[in-house]
Amino acid sequence: MMLDGGTIPNTEIKEKVATPGNKLNNYNYKDILFIMFRFIKANSKRSKKICRIILLIIICFFANFFIASLAKDNDEIKQILAAENLEQEVKVDVYIFRNYQGPPYDFDIFQIYKGEQLVYQSEIGFRYWVEEDDSLLRVGDDITDDDIANLLVFNLSGGNFFPLSCYIFSLGEQFRLIKILPDGHFEDINQDGKLDYITYETGFSYWNAAHAYSPAPKIVYEYCDYSYFLAPTLMYQPMPSQKEINQAISRTK
Repeated sequence: MMLDGGTIPNTEIKEKVATPGNKLNNYNYKDILFIMFRFIKANSKRSKKICRIILLIIICFFANFFIASLAKDNDEIKQILAAENLEQEVKVDVYIFRNYQGPPYDFDIFQIYKGEQLVYQSEIGFRYWVEEDDSLLRVGDDITDDDIANLLVFNLSGGNFFPLSCYIFSLGEQFRLIKILPDGHFEDINQDGKLDYITYETGFSYWNAAHAYSPAPKIVYEYCDYSYFLAPTLMYQPMPSQKEINQAISRTK
């Protein structure tokens, strides 16, 4: 099939044609972009005007999609807050954490106030909470050793694998979100008074193995320069002995 100066194989076009059993709403965005960019490439030398029009259509399409998605999120946030179903309220000095749950799907959203001023509002999530009974993570403790109280908000995504994450806030004169960390736990590894964060790299999931048997290297974050960063020195492990290697091999057989 010719497209004014360029050719796209018929096999590619046939897969994109809408039939009674394959409606246009089954199109994949990648497929649409692929056709458009191939068309632009084929016509770039002959008609820059056409290319600009197509590029403008693409920009408008994604802008409209983003605005519609944002409007939908704002409507759902208003519904949750309007229900006034306060699940948890925690006070730390002048700061107040409030977690709400509401329609249409009984999801959560949390807000943090400094006095009467709203300083943070989360996205909609499956579950949010502040752990109040943990001896290691007591509410308002200074876990970063900078003489400023911290607030830890946990999020359950509802997924099957590594579904938790942790929001770390600094509740000083200047409120700030320090970091959002993936599923893991806190521990003062080097006993320096600052809690380190231990998690696992999930990029190897289903890599030639089921999820339960996939490699998950340990990753450590440490607090420095006002945030949590990867800590290579805390992740160092000596090479396994030949005996340990042989034992690992025998367990996989």
